[in-house]
Amino acid sequence: MSWNPFSKNLSTKSSIILPQDEKNFQREVARLHQLDEATKNLYKDTKKYIDASAGVAKADMKMSQNLSSNSAISHDPILKESVEALSQATFKLTTSSQELNTKIQKVMLEPIRKFGTIFPVANNLVKKRDHLLQECSQKQSRVEKYEQREKTGTNVVKLDQAKKAMAPVQEEFVSINKSLMEDIPYLWDTRIAYTRPSLAALIQAEVQHNREVFNIYEELEKALRGDNIEVSEEVCEYQMNKRLREIQALSIIADD
Repeated sequence: MSWNPFSKNLSTKSSIILPQDEKNFQREVARLHQLDEATKNLYKDTKKYIDASAGVAKADMKMSQNLSSNSAISHDPILKESVEALSQATFKLTTSSQELNTKIQKVMLEPIRKFGTIFPVANNLVKKRDHLLQECSQKQSRVEKYEQREKTGTNVVKLDQAKKAMAPVQEEFVSINKSLMEDIPYLWDTRIAYTRPSLAALIQAEVQHNREVFNIYEELEKALRGDNIEVSEEVCEYQMNKRLREIQALSIIADD
């Protein structure tokens, strides 16, 4: 049999916690880290969504303002009226988008942030538990060393001191280990129940926002049509191409 310099240390740890129990603990820690990473990613993605939504609203407002301030448009009453209708619609859309972002902040981002505060505490406790296991293993080795020595008065006293030194460390380790083995599975099992209300509120907010957006664009479409005659996409494309050909035929544009 080959000699293993770590066999004694492994045996000592086994006397403190069974190998299968340690394996089960490491499995729970892996799930804790997985949940921690998923929570961080969800928070980042939600934040990106809010920022992107705000960016789109800002771009829409800028485009509307540029059209409104265009002197060429201001001289055409019909076009000016259309741009004003667009500006009013853009303002409503921006307001609706801001309200949606506020709701997402409240029902999704903030709950995720609060949920994420659990993990630094839990991870620190895992580190403390591992440190206690190492310390306990070292003290257990010291106990075993004096147990193997001759039972002289001095060795008996040192053995008693070693056991007393180990007792509070082992007690704290057992307490923290038990707490983690109860709390991590509970945290994993309740993750869906915690997140479900936020997702439901998010979906409801999205539905309301998109309904408002549809109504705003529907009103804008009617305002731009004016005569309430529906124009198909094909007709619009034909009219635009016709105007483009007329522009391209201008002497300042046409090739010699």
